[in-house]
Amino acid sequence: MAKENTRYDIFHLVVKELRKIFPGKCFDLYKKKINAFLETTKGRNAYRQVAYSLKLMKEIPDSVDRFSRYINHIRTKYKRRYALMDEIKGL
Repeated sequence: MAKENTRYDIFHLVVKELRKIFPGKCFDLYKKKINAFLETTKGRNAYRQVAYSLKLMKEIPDSVDRFSRYINHIRTKYKRRYALMDEIKGL
């Protein structure tokens, strides 16, 4: 688990540096990572990581519309994952 968290943290650091230069690519990277994570992982701790990723994704320049559509997609697709809905409320 520690190894996975380290990889996740490094991912965020790299994307944070690149998001102003390549906002579309960074958005797609987050989307791919979040989708894969949601398909393979459940639980409150995992959902906290997803919420953190979504928060950083929301900060990507010029992505307001894309983010809104994506977060609505997640809310629709995973509406029965109540812990996830709790973690992403307010985004």
